[in-house]
Amino acid sequence: MPVAPFKTFQGGKFIMRKIINRKVLILASVLLFLLLLAGCFSLPSEDTYVSPSEYDTETLRYNANFSVKVADGVNWVPVNTLGKPNMTSEEIEALSRDPEKMKEKLNTLYAVIQYIQVADFRDASDNIRIDEDGISWEHHKPGEMAIITNEGCCATISNLMNFLLDGNYEEVGFTGYSQSDGGGHVFNYIKHNNLYYFVDLTHYRNDFMHTSVEDGTLASYYATDYIAGNVHEAARIEDYVKYCRDNYNDPPELFSLFMAKNCLPIGESISPVNDGTLLEMVYPESSKEIVKIVYDDPNDNIQYSFKKGPTKYPAVWEPYNTEW
Repeated sequence: MPVAPFKTFQGGKFIMRKIINRKVLILASVLLFLLLLAGCFSLPSEDTYVSPSEYDTETLRYNANFSVKVADGVNWVPVNTLGKPNMTSEEIEALSRDPEKMKEKLNTLYAVIQYIQVADFRDASDNIRIDEDGISWEHHKPGEMAIITNEGCCATISNLMNFLLDGNYEEVGFTGYSQSDGGGHVFNYIKHNNLYYFVDLTHYRNDFMHTSVEDGTLASYYATDYIAGNVHEAARIEDYVKYCRDNYNDPPELFSLFMAKNCLPIGESISPVNDGTLLEMVYPESSKEIVKIVYDDPNDNIQYSFKKGPTKYPAVWEPYNTEW
């Protein structure tokens, strides 16, 4: 018996659409299941969720808890690894700007970052050069003056952190590097529970915010200036230095590490040795016992030496201008 042709009518069309829609829904569900099974698509993980807190800042998370390996021996960790704050940003903003009182109140890295943000610490070219005995010495604004003026370069903000946190960890000090063109940079390190932590406060300023939201995801990590814009933990200083050299476009060729009250004056020899092809970086002779040269490229154009240190200091930083 021949099958009658399908007759279309309004009610029939509605029934057929319902059947087709069910088939599409079932097919989509099956495809989604297969994609999930194959790992081609992933839903947000609850592990990346960080519960909010009144202590959170734009990128710091009070409740963050992660350690993400980014290189051999180097992990990205949240700032609170070095202690949680006990004051909100609003409470810190209400504090007096007296350096000694600030030092008494702010005793964790987290709190120092809160402070430079609520104080709106700004960038400034404030190094001062004084020539003595054939050496051009670059002097750096002391930590106390950094708080008073509320502005400064990388050395200044490093002095600020060093001043505020000195005595709160096993070690608080400076990491400096030089590049082939004569440029350089300085930032801080902290030693805590026998591990080293490296932090560049310049990247936490409001006018140069290049830090990752602390959710523990590599997507957030690599979305910023990830080397300088995050806190890194390492058991060996050399592992961190290797990580920097492997990933910077212009790898630093001379790395040093030292503890001092303020960033050391750094000199450049005013002589034919600095002819554009060879650069001589000079440290004060009296700092020879505290400066550790972590890395020195034997084939670069930078050499370092220890010579008689400066005797003149910038008068504008009195009475804090003679200690380093």
